[in-house]
Amino acid sequence: MRPVDIDENMKGNDEGYVGSVSDTMELISSTGEMNTNGCEEFCSSVFSNEQQAQDIICISSFGPSKSGKSLLLNRLFSTEFPVSKRYNSTIQNASTMIAKPTLLSNQISSRPIMVLDSGSKSSLIDSQESSTTARDLISCFMSFSLAISDVLVYNLWATDVGRYEAAGYDILRSIFTEYCRLFPRELNENQLEVSDLKKTALLLVLHDHDDGSSLNLMRETLVSDLEKLWNDVPKSVGSGYATNPVKLIEVFEISVTSLPHPKHRKAEFDLKIDALRDRFVESDLLKSDYSKAVPLEAFPTYVDVVWQDVCGARGSVGQNGTTSAGVFGVSRKDLVASYVCDNAYNSQYKSVMRTFNSWNSGVDRGRVIGRFGHSAERLLARVKREYEALTQSQSEQSVRSEKLDLLETLCASQIRTLFNKQLVILQNQSVQKLKRALVSRASSNDHLVSLDSDALIREAERCEQWFIDAADRLLIPSMPALGYGSARAEVHSVLRDFATKFAESPTVQLQAMKRIQREANRPPKKAGASLLGVNLSITGACRPAGTGNFQVVSSYAKHGHRANFVICNDADLAEQSGEGPVPLFRFQPALNFDLNP
Repeated sequence: MRPVDIDENMKGNDEGYVGSVSDTMELISSTGEMNTNGCEEFCSSVFSNEQQAQDIICISSFGPSKSGKSLLLNRLFSTEFPVSKRYNSTIQNASTMIAKPTLLSNQISSRPIMVLDSGSKSSLIDSQESSTTARDLISCFMSFSLAISDVLVYNLWATDVGRYEAAGYDILRSIFTEYCRLFPRELNENQLEVSDLKKTALLLVLHDHDDGSSLNLMRETLVSDLEKLWNDVPKSVGSGYATNPVKLIEVFEISVTSLPHPKHRKAEFDLKIDALRDRFVESDLLKSDYSKAVPLEAFPTYVDVVWQDVCGARGSVGQNGTTSAGVFGVSRKDLVASYVCDNAYNSQYKSVMRTFNSWNSGVDRGRVIGRFGHSAERLLARVKREYEALTQSQSEQSVRSEKLDLLETLCASQIRTLFNKQLVILQNQSVQKLKRALVSRASSNDHLVSLDSDALIREAERCEQWFIDAADRLLIPSMPALGYGSARAEVHSVLRDFATKFAESPTVQLQAMKRIQREANRPPKKAGASLLGVNLSITGACRPAGTGNFQVVSSYAKHGHRANFVICNDADLAEQSGEGPVPLFRFQPALNFDLNP
């Protein structure tokens, strides 16, 4: 970058104007070098993580030399692009710079916004040894900005309207030429349109409109001149515009506004700037129809590929003004196919990841997704169907199938992870179901029958069948490699082992002790006349930590009153069996009434 002479009256920090400092970087140097690594670091540092997956909004500024391009961006968006005087001969900055517009970012949606300020024609010619190289760079800048921008802002002086050279109509002619190259029309064999034209917003800003002339008349003059330029632009047969012409308004959404002098009519200028900014805030100039649908996380790669393509179409411009073939050798057709398929991939990626994140959230909390196999099968079919519909125009391009394979691989990986997590949950649930069932059997009065080995095995088989039925609902027909054979074998082994050993477990022994205590607490029947007996019994237990390998039972009875005390180190085992926290000491009094006839 060469030195820039700054006009103190045009910095954008006049009294009454409030703005905050923005982040700015040089994206493309005056010699045509793309700073890809710097762009990646810039995007990751100035935008939040939540914004990385969102489509970026890009606004580009053009115009003749010293026509107020940078000044307008600085006043509108609180950026800090270098600004030079209108009548100063010092060379302007000839590079292309990008910035995050702090002021606008805080006022509209959470989508990331980028502002691009390009060097003017004269500054590029002055900065190059060859004027041919400078013209090539200008055309490259036009193509590049068209490919990435939602809105093009063209600046000119109000007094230059209708003057070809002074108004920079050659720049607008370059923009129209590059549009036909970048966005060819898709026609069938009958030369009929098969896809919608990509519209771009073109905002023309007339600076220093102070002579009282009619803005409507100037608008009519400008639109008429632009239509003549569009009609005169050479259109190749391959682009589809020559065989089936379209009007300028079908491809560009044109709007015209004017601004008074920023110093001599400052109050009016500030009001006009606020009104113009409101058009961005209210999305009048940021319609979805204009969006290039480029996610922020893919922006550094995308701009690099676009720049290499537009330079390769003419021979890329090097440090010394020399030209060579494009670095990647990417054809326009391949770039368009890659762009369309990337958009389709990103839209489907966002959609499926919302579903997968929701599913993972429930599974991580120990829940099984209802009819997971059916839902996953429908998701895979929907993703493929919608992706193919979005990329139908690129059916002959290999990148289409490559992106689809990548998308299906991503989905398969997410589904496989969810499937395996849910198998583990079902395994644990089947074991817990068996434990609850066996503990219930051990607590029943007819425990000898309920703890029969055959009965316990049947209970294990019932829980195993429950696991099989639940696992069947996880299967996905289009992914036959996913199965639960090994998981079923593990469940079978664990359930059988638990059922076989349960009859001899400390839990069963403790339940037996409780039944003995209940029997012992019953007073003997008394012979003789009928009478009502009242007896008091107290049962105490000490249950320290352990697995039940130490047990002591003591009992004392007198005159029908009883005291029982049990020591058993089975607290750990009882908690594992689902009884919950076990207190170390517990005493339970009981009052018994006996009626002996």
